[in-house]
Formats: sequence, C-alpha cells, structure tokens
Amino acid sequence: MRNIQSAAIKTSLIVLLLANIGYASAQDSLLLARQAAHKSREYISFDAQPLFRTGTTIVRATDRDVMKKLNTPGFAVGVDYQRVSLSGLTFAGGIHFRMIPVAYKFDVNYNELASGGPSTSNFGSKNSNLINGHFYFPIQAGYAFSKKIGNWAPSVLGGVSISSVQSSHLSSGSYYWDNANVRHPVQEISVYYSELHPWLTYTLNARASKTLRRGNQIFFGFNFNYSPVIYNQGDYAYYPESGQQTGTFSDTGSYIALQFGFSFVRKYQEPQPYRR
Repeated sequence: MRNIQSAAIKTSLIVLLLANIGYASAQDSLLLARQAAHKSREYISFDAQPLFRTGTTIVRATDRDVMKKLNTPGFAVGVDYQRVSLSGLTFAGGIHFRMIPVAYKFDVNYNELASGGPSTSNFGSKNSNLINGHFYFPIQAGYAFSKKIGNWAPSVLGGVSISSVQSSHLSSGSYYWDNANVRHPVQEISVYYSELHPWLTYTLNARASKTLRRGNQIFFGFNFNYSPVIYNQGDYAYYPESGQQTGTFSDTGSYIALQFGFSFVRKYQEPQPYRR
C-alpha cells in the first residue's frame, strides 16, 4: 500500500514539474515574441542629393520665346535618425540643407545685338549665378520590405519637410562693351523670394539599402519633393537691337533628386529570457 502511495506521489510531482516547465517555456516564447515585435534597428544616416527642378513656369510678355529653363542641378545634404522595426515599419527625421538653383538659358542671336555683339562664343546665353539656400526638417514614415532584390533591401518613405524662407531679392545679368567702350546689356533676370513661415513640402522617398559586415548600410534612391506654393518668382529681359524682349517666371520649389548615403547602425540589446 505504501509503495502505491509513494508511486502516486512521485507521479504527481513529475506531472507538476512538467507542467511548470511547460508554463515557463510558454512564458519564454511569449516574452521573446513580444520583445522581438518591439525590437528595432536604429541608424544615424548621412546623405547627399543632386536635385532637378520640376515646378518651373515661364511666361513671355512680348512676341518671342527667348528664355527657357536650364537644367543646372541643385543639391541637398543632411543627417537623419532612422528607426526600423522587425515588422518593417520605419520612422526617420533629421536636419538638411538644400539649394534650389535659379538657372535659365537665353536664345541669344549675336547678330541682333548692338555693334555685332560680344566676340566670345556663347557669352551671356546662360544665367545661373543666383543661389539661395536654407535649412529644412524632413519627417517621414514608411515601410522596409523584408524581401531583398539581390543584396539590396527596398523601402519606401513619405512625409513632410518643414522650413522657413525669408523674403529676399536677387538679380544677375550679362553685359559687354563695344569698340567705343560703351556698355550694352545682353540679358538680365531678377528673382524674388516670398516670406514663408513655415514652408511645407511633401516628400516621397524610394530607396534600396545594402547591409555591410558590421551592420552599417549604404543606400541609394530617388526623392520626390512637391511644393503646393510658389517658392520664388521674377522677371527677365533680353536686349536685341530690334526691341527688348521681356517676361516672367516662377518656381514652386518642387524637384526630383537622386539620393546617395551611408547609415551607421546603433546597437540594441537582445531580448532576455523569462526569469522563473
């Protein structure tokens, strides 16, 4: 009888021990799953972007189209904090600096200019001397895809950029001197920046990242920046002997940019097991 009772007690203890082990194991799995769901990679990213304007409008005031947009690239550089969760959800924000160029080209016919025009070929046909830069603060959220294309992981981000623009006026032009040492203008442009506090633009960023040995990343992509308001506007003039040609232009500040960058990974603490 005592042997039967002893065996029953041992069996009960074994069942209780196995149940406790099973419960602890389940708690381990649950806690690790919860921690993994919140585990994320953090990066400090630096990037550079050559940018090209897409929001330029030119309106002539006289009978000839003498000026067109010159595709001189601007640039943007910046630093961002980026957080990517294991689920792929991504947040990024930082501080950047950009210069959107004021660049135009005139259809100059030197035979139309006084005294035959300047002797230097292509003199005065381009006007891209005006520069005006400002800081801006992009805030973006998006998704990093787990499926790679080769060694590259694609991601998409969208958001807003916040900046402040002071009112200002810039002008530039080309002139030449004839044989009698008389100065003649070839072309002139004047640009005006309105005061924008704040200036909000909307961004869409598509990129591909490659992870290096220590967890750092290199990346490249495209950045689309849309502005719903006028960033700058101005007027132009071209001076042939047949009569001055004039018009106006404006630019919203919208652009498309190439993006190249490097991200330094910040270490995170691995999930710890459930402590019984």
